[in-house]
Amino acid sequence: MSSNTKVRVTVLENILRAPREGEQISVGDRLEALSTRTTVVRNDLAEQRDIVLNHVEELAATLDTQNQATREAQSQLETKIALLKTAMRGLARKGEVAT
Repeated sequence: MSSNTKVRVTVLENILRAPREGEQISVGDRLEALSTRTTVVRNDLAEQRDIVLNHVEELAATLDTQNQATREAQSQLETKIALLKTAMRGLARKGEVAT
């Protein structure tokens, strides 16, 4: 970097570090504060994302369990319905029940 460029960079750094006229904090301080707040928000969002992902995984597991239980109940009901139909046909042949 040329000495002229170094001088310009130094001037810019000094401008950013020194508060502007009538202000209490410098642009550099504002940027640092903004960076800190951004980091805090980013961390909060990461934590919230992890919480949401955990809840989604729990919900998916619960839904899978309920779905399996529903399938088993449906299978049992279908078996009972088949037995009832068979019994009804048997009774109809004996003339006890008209269909």
